[in-house]
Amino acid sequence: MTTACATCPSECGTGLPKARNPDPVKAALCVIFCEVRKEFCEGKHKGKKKSAVAQEKAGKSNLLKRAITGKYGKGAVAALEKMRMVPFKNAPKHWGRSPMSRSAINRHLKPLRDQLMKKVGQTITRKAVQKAATGWMKLVPILNVLSTAYDVYDIATTGYDLYKSVNEALNRYQGDVYRVRPDVAIEGADGALKDIYDFKFDGDQWQPGQTELYNEALEQSGKSNPNVQRDGEVSQNTCKCDGKAKADALPNVS
Repeated sequence: MTTACATCPSECGTGLPKARNPDPVKAALCVIFCEVRKEFCEGKHKGKKKSAVAQEKAGKSNLLKRAITGKYGKGAVAALEKMRMVPFKNAPKHWGRSPMSRSAINRHLKPLRDQLMKKVGQTITRKAVQKAATGWMKLVPILNVLSTAYDVYDIATTGYDLYKSVNEALNRYQGDVYRVRPDVAIEGADGALKDIYDFKFDGDQWQPGQTELYNEALEQSGKSNPNVQRDGEVSQNTCKCDGKAKADALPNVS
């Protein structure tokens, strides 16, 4: 039985998704999306944004954790609204986005490079290199591009090659770099970006450059022909929640 909501144009409904999503991760996110949508319709979470509440629920959802493990394997996790740096050449002016300053980029990359170089220094033995190859790049969650980082499996790899691999990865950030914060970014056990999902509540729109930067981040991480707007949008259109709700006063910007 549904209950009426004084702040909504009609009944809030059951808050359950009616769409059948073949993607188990999107299906789990739709459960969260529709639940949040219904709760806001009922007047809950005063002063909060729907996306923030949805992210909080996503962090606690066992259903989502199981879906991520099933799709991406053991060790994969959801990174919630985590800042990511995306190199992008010739961004259109109509996006209205400013690239990060060189000082801001260096501020993020310097401690990261120091950590990586320290890790590399600890792996300069023939046995250690092979063992560390799948784990040392876990230190780089801030990077979307791991460059040749995944080419260090050969136990004959020299220390010079490892240092070169780190520098080549970081050198990708010499041009224009943009900051994004996807609602839900899936990272594999190796720390690499696998997929991006974004909540789009009623009235929320994709912002200029948002899908392009998300797709670029995924493509640079090795995903073929990514389309976040098609595959990663979690909205009323993709979830078909039972019930209606009002839009947030302000749109989400990532």
